[in-house]
Amino acid sequence: MVLISFSSPLDKAIELFETEYKAYSYTMKVNHDGEEGADMVLRYHYLSPGFVRMEMVKPFRGVVLTYDPEKGKAYLRPFPRLKSFVLELDPGSRLIRGPSDHRVDESDILTLLYTVRDLLKKGDLEVEEDKDMIILKVRGKEGHRVRRRIAGFLLKLAKETLFPLYAASFDEEGDLIEEVMFEDPVLNPDLDPGFFRLRTSP
Repeated sequence: MVLISFSSPLDKAIELFETEYKAYSYTMKVNHDGEEGADMVLRYHYLSPGFVRMEMVKPFRGVVLTYDPEKGKAYLRPFPRLKSFVLELDPGSRLIRGPSDHRVDESDILTLLYTVRDLLKKGDLEVEEDKDMIILKVRGKEGHRVRRRIAGFLLKLAKETLFPLYAASFDEEGDLIEEVMFEDPVLNPDLDPGFFRLRTSP
C-alpha cells in the first residue's frame, strides 16, 4: 500500500474518458443500505458529448430515461407499453433525481472521476493493486466534502482499461452513502444519437 497525494491512475482514467472512450454501455447496480442485493439495476448508455440513456430493470422494469445535451432536456417514458407517452423534464427535476440526489446530466463516468479528483484536491489517497484491478481510497481532509456530503471514496478500476468496476461514497463518519457496481462494460459501441431520443408523439 502506498500513501500519496496525487493519483496517476485517476488522472490516466480521466484522460481516457476525455479522449478515447467516447461511448460506452454497462449494467449499473446501485445499493444505498449496504445490505446484499441492489436497490436499483439498469442498463446505462453514454455517447459524447453527453447523450445518456437509462433502461430500468429494477425496481421499475421497462422505464426509460434519456438526456439530450443539445436540447438540455431529459425525457422520461414511465409506462413501457405506452411508447408515445414521454415527459419532457428539466434534468434537475426531483421526479428523476436518484436517491443520492444524482442528476441524469451528471450521471456519466467522467463526472464521477472528476468528483473523486475534486475530493482529492484536499485529501489523501491510498493506492492498492490487485491481480486485475487498481483500488483507490480517497479521504478528504477534515471538513472537506464534495457534493455536500461526500468525504470519502472507494474506487476500483480495471487494470487493463481503467474502466470503473466499483465505486462507493462515504460521509464524514465513514457511513456508506451509495455504492455502484459496473458490470458487462462495452467500450466505444456503435451508438447513434437517435438511440437516445425518445418519441414524443405517436
